[in-house]
Amino acid sequence: MEYEKTYVFKPGERPSKRRRVEPKGLQSSWKLRQAAYQEAWREQQSKDRFYSGEYQFIHHS
Repeated sequence: MEYEKTYVFKPGERPSKRRRVEPKGLQSSWKLRQAAYQEAWREQQSKDRFYSGEYQFIHHS
């Protein structure tokens, strides 16, 4: 460990062409998974309100 060196990277200008990085793995399905989660959360919230008595049924005789 006596011979370790530390380098500080100081970039100059931005590269003229930037590499396009496509989402891979879990990143590529993030929007779909987020939408599914939000839908499941909404359904669960509506069930919770229903069972907590927030929604009351009106019975007509």
